Amino acid sequence: MNTLFLLIILIACLGVSFVLTGRRLISPVVFFFVPFIFQILDGFLFYRIWEFNLHMETVAIVSGCFFVFAFGCVLVHHTLGSNNKIRYVSDRPVALSSANAYNRPIHIPTRFYWLIIIVQIILFLIVFRAEKQVVSQYLPVSGIADVITGYNNLNKFTDADAILPTIPAQLSAVLQGLTFFVALLGAKELANRGRSSSPVCMLALLVAIVVAFATGNRTWPLSVLFTFGIIYLLLLEKQGKITSIAKIKVKYIVFGIIAFVALLGAFYMLTFAMGRDNTMTPIYYLSVYLGAPLKNLDSAIAESITPSPVPGEYTFNFLFQTLIAKFGVEADQIVSLPYRDIGIYPLGNVYTVFFAPLKDFGIAGCLLLIFVLAIVMQAIYEISLRADDSRLSIAQVLYGYFSFLLAMTFFAHFIFQNVVHLGFAKQLVTIIAFTIFTNYIVRKRVVSEVIPIRVN
Repeated sequence: MNTLFLLIILIACLGVSFVLTGRRLISPVVFFFVPFIFQILDGFLFYRIWEFNLHMETVAIVSGCFFVFAFGCVLVHHTLGSNNKIRYVSDRPVALSSANAYNRPIHIPTRFYWLIIIVQIILFLIVFRAEKQVVSQYLPVSGIADVITGYNNLNKFTDADAILPTIPAQLSAVLQGLTFFVALLGAKELANRGRSSSPVCMLALLVAIVVAFATGNRTWPLSVLFTFGIIYLLLLEKQGKITSIAKIKVKYIVFGIIAFVALLGAFYMLTFAMGRDNTMTPIYYLSVYLGAPLKNLDSAIAESITPSPVPGEYTFNFLFQTLIAKFGVEADQIVSLPYRDIGIYPLGNVYTVFFAPLKDFGIAGCLLLIFVLAIVMQAIYEISLRADDSRLSIAQVLYGYFSFLLAMTFFAHFIFQNVVHLGFAKQLVTIIAFTIFTNYIVRKRVVSEVIPIRVN
């Protein structure tokens, strides 16, 4: 009964905030609330064996987080987003910003895409070679799969010193930032040109996805794909092609469902590609990632969460790991949270986005952090809608990437640990540098086309 009550609260928060933030299909409230709805529904499939009737304390804490997130998004929308409107021209919806409208679509030369492809391949070869050297110190290596699997397992499941040398480590962060920049290029190209999109641009996007997968991380290629998809939908929204669910064509809905199912299947199959043992059925395995985190959170709250010795060390654990390694900061070296099970049924070791802030800052601190998250996400979204179509937008890349992390809040606190981290700062610098450079090239080309230079 308590779980059903939480579901009702969640749907109510989604409905009210969705209406009050402009009924936008890819707004932060959608990415935050919808995954939690599916999480609860998935938990109902295993209601008895998981004992999925949540404690009332869990319901109260999680509901409070839902309320403050909805309030933060509504607050920002009615301030910063007040100028982002939709108006109709000749019965065709067109997204407008008070600052700009009907901008000339950006056009990037083909040779630039080839340059991006070459840079990605060179960076990948350097990083992959360094990973191979690290893995070979601990495990036998006979092929690419051994490097991918070995490096991933060494980092996640052992205490081995699987750290890349300085230069490859820096280049790895640059490569990650570059793949997200390529996602922006692909989305812009597809949104502006449709079926006539540059094949070389799509090849650059494919290379980015392959490179991300070949580094041994399942999350990276998924985040690149998600970023690409969200930026593409955002641009369609700006162009007025997506204004409501009723405006979406049936073929796109069918394609979306097929793509989602394929994504889940790929995620399951990657388990074996990464060399992990798995005896669970596909449905139960996916449910451990989808529904189980909320049950794990409930169990932790029921047992009373022990406050962390150093505030922030769990929420921003990637940053603290760097501080521990470089400066000897006193903090727990968190490799992973404890695994849980009920009887013979495993539940994994993830606890939704709420566990780490609760452990670090208590209930009040958790509510404040979720409120700040809502403000930041909604602000980036509103800025993305105002972006000039004739230029590449850093805000759109950030929103695409952050949307993936926001959608994963039902699972873990990725959005805090991945962003408040030196590695992300390097990725951000890469994105900014490539965006500024590309905008300069495009602007220079447009000026030369409008005002040709004569040589006497």
